[in-house]
Parts: sequence; structure tokens; C-alpha cells
Amino acid sequence: DSATVGRLKKLGALVMGKTNQTPLGMSLTAINPYHGVCRNPYDPSRIPGDSSAGSGAAVGAGLVPFALGSDFAGSIREPAAVCGSIGLVPTFGRIAGRGEQDVVWTLGHIGPIAASVFDTSVVYAAIAGPDLQDLRTLTQPPPAVPLWNQKQTIKEEIMERKLRIGVFWDWFHDAEEEVIDLCWDAIDRLNATLEGTTQLVNISIPYLNLQ
Repeated sequence: DSATVGRLKKLGALVMGKTNQTPLGMSLTAINPYHGVCRNPYDPSRIPGDSSAGSGAAVGAGLVPFALGSDFAGSIREPAAVCGSIGLVPTFGRIAGRGEQDVVWTLGHIGPIAASVFDTSVVYAAIAGPDLQDLRTLTQPPPAVPLWNQKQTIKEEIMERKLRIGVFWDWFHDAEEEVIDLCWDAIDRLNATLEGTTQLVNISIPYLNLQ
């Protein structure tokens, strides 16, 4: 077993199977010429994301409560987004890559896809942590999921911490009007849900426009 699967098994998780993906994760279509096409559970005529598409589709369809994915260019985030799930790409070195097939080991991240934020945090806490056979993981503090032992709700804790929302204004309006409106709507809804306690923070990426 890989490091992540081994940890999950020790905690009682049952492995239901392996999910489909494009060969080496090098496609945005989720078309696999050897194992067939992976479909979006909400609309079979649409794709379920890119390389970790099978994981996103399985969670989105309710076949499993969570699944693992690998991400170095959006391969956890995109399937989770288009399949109505939650995807987390942990900080590099948080989760051991031992036993995984990384296309680009310096960029690849193993992470969970689950049906809710809480479920995602539970899986993250289960698979994160040092691994003596993966040197990248040895300099990190223990994973912390403070909500497990608190009476506060997630909303109450976030409001207390005053959530900061990073916005890359330089490119924020570089999209179709419908997309821009949806992004503004998401920001407004989040701020309303947290009763105006959020703070917008300008993100600067000075080397992004290098010619």
C-alpha cells in the first residue's frame, strides 16, 4: 500500500476500489483509452474534471464519502469543483508521497476529495504527518483540526478569526462578464454568511507577467 492508503486502513477505512483517470493525468478531458470515459455525475454529457476525475465523480455521485487525488496543476481542485465536492491540496510535504506515481514529484500533492469541509478535514488529518521514508515530510508540526474538540461551530470560529479572502485584482476582471459576476456573488455571499467579518486582501504576484 501507499503511505496514505496504509494510514487510512489502520484507522479502519475500507478501500472500495481504484478510480479512473487519464493516463499519467496529462489531459483535461478524463478520457482514458484503456479503461473508458469518466462522466460527470450531474451531467453525463460533461467532463468530471481532469486527472483525478474518477475520485471527484465517485464522491459527487455519492458512491464513497471521500477519495484521494493527486494534484500538481489543478487535478484535485478541478474535479472537486465540477462534481460538487470539496477538494484540498495540502502544503507541499504535508502528506507522504511514498507509493504514489508522481509525474512531477516536486509539484505533486496527494490530497482528499470529500462531500463536506468537515469530512475533508478528517481525511486530511488522517493522512497528514511525517513519514520516515519520505524526507519531504519530516519537518512539519502535527496536523491540527481544532473544531473536533470545541463547542464552537465552523462559522463561529471563522468569524472569530476574521477570515481573509485573497483576490488577485490584476486578473480578476480578465474573464467573461458572467464569470466575473459569479465571482463577485461568491465573495458577497461568503461575507454575508459570516456577517460582514471577512476582509478582502489584494494578492500581488509580481513575476507572473514576465515576458
